[in-house]
Amino acid sequence: MKISIIVPIYNSSKYLRKCLDSIINQTYKNLEIILIDDNSSDNSYDICLEYRKNDNRIKLIKTKVNKGVSVTRNIGIKNVTSNYLTFVDSDDYVDLDYVETLYNLIQEGDYDVSIVGYKKIINNQEYFLFKEEKLILNREEAFKFLFKDNNFTTGVVCKLYKKELFDNIKFPKNKIYEDIEVVGKILLNVNKVIYHSVSKYNYVIRYGSLSFSSYTDRELTRIKHSKELIDRVINLYPNLKKYANIFYLNNLIAVCNKQLFINIYKSDIIKLTKKVIKDNIISILTSNISFIKKIQILLFLMNVKLYKLIYRLFKKEEFVYEDN
Repeated sequence: MKISIIVPIYNSSKYLRKCLDSIINQTYKNLEIILIDDNSSDNSYDICLEYRKNDNRIKLIKTKVNKGVSVTRNIGIKNVTSNYLTFVDSDDYVDLDYVETLYNLIQEGDYDVSIVGYKKIINNQEYFLFKEEKLILNREEAFKFLFKDNNFTTGVVCKLYKKELFDNIKFPKNKIYEDIEVVGKILLNVNKVIYHSVSKYNYVIRYGSLSFSSYTDRELTRIKHSKELIDRVINLYPNLKKYANIFYLNNLIAVCNKQLFINIYKSDIIKLTKKVIKDNIISILTSNISFIKKIQILLFLMNVKLYKLIYRLFKKEEFVYEDN
C-alpha cells in the first residue's frame, strides 16, 4: 500500500536535510513524497532538487509566489495518488518507523485516522509528553481525548488519514492556526480513530519560528477557531462541555502568553480569559490537568503582572502552555 507524505516548505534550508533524511530513510518504503516549495528565498528548493535527483519517490512542486502553508498543503493533497496521507513540517523530523507505526495501527481495524504521540525538542532536549496508552476512539471519545489538555496535538501532523477525508475539506487560506479548524472538521467526519501515545514525531520548538514570532491580531484566529470548534462539538455532545471549555481556556492562555511575553496587554483578551477561568473554575480544579497548570491558571486569574513575571522567567522551562 502506497502512502503519501506531504511536506510544505518555505525557507527551511537550515533544517530541511534532517527532515528529508528522516523521511527518505523510513522503514516503510512504499512512499510518495510530495515536496511543495512555497517560493523560498533561501536554497530550500535546491536542496529539494538534490534529493529528488537521488530518490524517484519524490515529487517536487514549486509555487510561483509565496502562498502560505495552507495553500501548499492543499496543493500537496491534490497531487496525492495513494489512499493514505500524512503531513510533516519541514523544520521538524520523524522517527524512522513513523510511517510504519501509523500504517500498522490503521490496519488493525476499519479506522479512518491513526494517531501517534510526539516529542517536543527544545534546545536539543527531548520532552516526552504523555503516558503510554493505546486507545480506540469513536467520534465523541476522540473529541473528549483531544480536549482533555491536548492529549494529542491539534496539528495535522502525527496522523495518518484516509485520503477520502479530504475530499470536501481544504485548509483555509490566509489564516494561522488553521490546523485547529481542519482537524476539527476531520474528527467530525470519522467513525473511529486509533491512538497510540508512542512518540514518533519530533516537534522542534525554535523561538523566533512561526509559532513564536511577533504577535499580531491574526493570533486571535486561534481563539476564533477554538470557539467555533467547541460550539459545534458541544451542540452534538453536550456532556463534553467541561472538557471543551478547558480546551478553549488553553488556547486563550496561549494567546495571552504570547502577548505578555512581548509586552502587549490586550485588556479585552485578558478579561475574556479571566471570565472563562471564573466560569469554569470547578471544572478546572477537578480536571486531570497537572497541578502546575492549575497553579498557572489561578495565578493568571489573581495577578496578571505577577503571572507575567513568572512566565518570562520560566518560559523556556515549559511553565507555559506551548503552541501545538
